[in-house]
Amino acid sequence: MTFISIIRFFNYCGIDAAQAVPGNIPRIKKQIAAEFSLVPNGIIEIEGTVYNKQDVFSILEAPDFAEILAHQQTINEHEPLRLFLEKGIASDELAEHVEILKKEEGFVRYVSKYFAPLFNREMKRRLSTFDFESAADWIPNCQLLLTTDGEQAFQYTSTFLEENLRLFKNLNKTTFLSRKAEVTPWTGNWARFMNWLPDMIYAQKEELAIQLINFCVEIQHADVSYCYWISSQMVQLDYLDDSNTQLIRDNHVIYESKAAGTNAVPQSVSKKYRKENNKTFNYIWIALLAFFIITRLVGSCDKNSSGGKTNFEDYHLDVKTIISLNAITKSRALTPAEISNSDKKDNKSTEGYLVAYLSFLNHPEDSNYKYVLSIKNKTGIDLSVQTPFEEDLFLFDLDKDSTVTISKGTLNNIDLLIMPIDSTKDEVERFDIKNNFYLAPKDLKTFKTTYDDTTMLHLLLPDPENVLECELNIVNNQLVLTGRDFKIIKSLTPGKK
Repeated sequence: MTFISIIRFFNYCGIDAAQAVPGNIPRIKKQIAAEFSLVPNGIIEIEGTVYNKQDVFSILEAPDFAEILAHQQTINEHEPLRLFLEKGIASDELAEHVEILKKEEGFVRYVSKYFAPLFNREMKRRLSTFDFESAADWIPNCQLLLTTDGEQAFQYTSTFLEENLRLFKNLNKTTFLSRKAEVTPWTGNWARFMNWLPDMIYAQKEELAIQLINFCVEIQHADVSYCYWISSQMVQLDYLDDSNTQLIRDNHVIYESKAAGTNAVPQSVSKKYRKENNKTFNYIWIALLAFFIITRLVGSCDKNSSGGKTNFEDYHLDVKTIISLNAITKSRALTPAEISNSDKKDNKSTEGYLVAYLSFLNHPEDSNYKYVLSIKNKTGIDLSVQTPFEEDLFLFDLDKDSTVTISKGTLNNIDLLIMPIDSTKDEVERFDIKNNFYLAPKDLKTFKTTYDDTTMLHLLLPDPENVLECELNIVNNQLVLTGRDFKIIKSLTPGKK
């Protein structure tokens, strides 16, 4: 439906809008009929707007003409809205006027039918060039729409989502390489646009989001940069169910680690995944590695004697990684199952060595309960955080006065190693764990003692739940762990129970 301003037409005819009351309507109609009789084809054009007698009379004869006139006077007072309704000019200032007018229910009921088709046309203009940012900026203007006009207002948006859903459904890791240009727009900032879309098209945007999850899994080996960029937007989606949200976050950690070191990942983030590259091996490391290999060989002999086979090509980890994983295994073996009367129950650890194993324990029956451990480095020195991940380690630099958040996700427990980055001691001592700090929420008395293979580190975790904060400090050159949100169960040295 096209909006025409009766007030502008009155001004053209020299009619005072204030005099347009029921008793004067017959006289006004005669004057208007005379104006149309003076122009060819009975058409009057005013500033680009075309008027004919039938349209003008239909407004004058409407039973709610007084209300229509009042609403049109309101439009006249809000220039950006008038320009949009009459000429389709969508200025940035329009949003301010929408915020004011959305509170007037009668006005919204009147303007919605005129606003809807123009709103749809403007969304089409912005989305046809994949300008997600400006499309997101435009969406709040839908507050001048009735729900019944929503389908028309978001008609092109719905078509746009369907078209892109078909695109991603038809792509795989091979065809994607030849159609990158079609995917490239989705490596930009589109999350805000998706989040702000109305509930009436929830099903479509959810289906597209789920398809993007599958698409990222498909192309992660074909192009890790594209995968990371798309995933970086997906972690910002706020309308999916908990299981899909957690899947996106957990997958993003993997994509981020794979893309670390490429131009796709900001240097500040990439630094967190930097593995130390030390070519000088200590003789003790070599001895421990030899012990590790001999242990594997003995195991393989037993397997070979019974027809088994071991593929030693899988044992590709470097010496320091093997030592760290062995240290974590030892510390895991000491995990308490419950609190004893002699256990510490306060929120501050005893002072201990600068190299420490830290484990956050969870409920024994509910491994799906979500916690996020927030660790702040207040030691005054840069620390290294090592966390097991798929039979390997991730190394993160935890700079002084910085914080890292670690999510349990669907895992049993969170555990990691903490140590100074620049140790002046013999390097092997960095893996000689003399402190095991076990933490748990204050309300738990028994814990799971088994571990899944990984924890999830989130550098920019959106909307975390159940955040438990702790600080690492150094007192008298000894490491101290404090936290008001949990209790410290015990601190043990491996081999002492």
